[in-house]
Amino acid sequence: MIDEELLFTSDNMSIVRRVRDVRGVRQTFDIARRPQIVIGVLSDDASGGLVLVRQHREAIRRTTLEFPAGKIEPGEDVEIAMRREISEEAGMTVDKIVRIGRIWTAPHFSDEFATVFVGTGKRVGPSLPTPKEDFDGLVLVRPSDVASYIADGTLRDAKSLAAWALFESTSPGGPENA
Repeated sequence: MIDEELLFTSDNMSIVRRVRDVRGVRQTFDIARRPQIVIGVLSDDASGGLVLVRQHREAIRRTTLEFPAGKIEPGEDVEIAMRREISEEAGMTVDKIVRIGRIWTAPHFSDEFATVFVGTGKRVGPSLPTPKEDFDGLVLVRPSDVASYIADGTLRDAKSLAAWALFESTSPGGPENA
């Protein structure tokens, strides 16, 4: 590495410019430094449906469907962060959650790293999003319907797609037996 310069900092990311030689040619890379996050593939005890959050994403000016997810606070244990996010986004508690994998969400420009969990929860109250989060409710989806949501573009959030792929690969008998 030749040089790294901090260009911008906010409460949820920093942008750094890194300069280094790549095969003898000086290259410049702008990198988003982001906190680690958690993602939950959760089923609702009462219905068996998978929990998706309807959330407005200002960067794309659209509302998306996503599995509950959020950043890990500094010093926070990853499992505690997942339980907190489930409570904030879905108004749920979970008895047991299991880590099924870890992913980089967008390694071509960011160092954001996600830990994916699977679990079953109970609705205990309303969603309690932070002031910046623009939620528009929950959707419960049968596991067998997720493939059609992906095919028709209803579910296209990359971190949710990666979480679903991990879930499918680790769930005995596939999603129908979740």
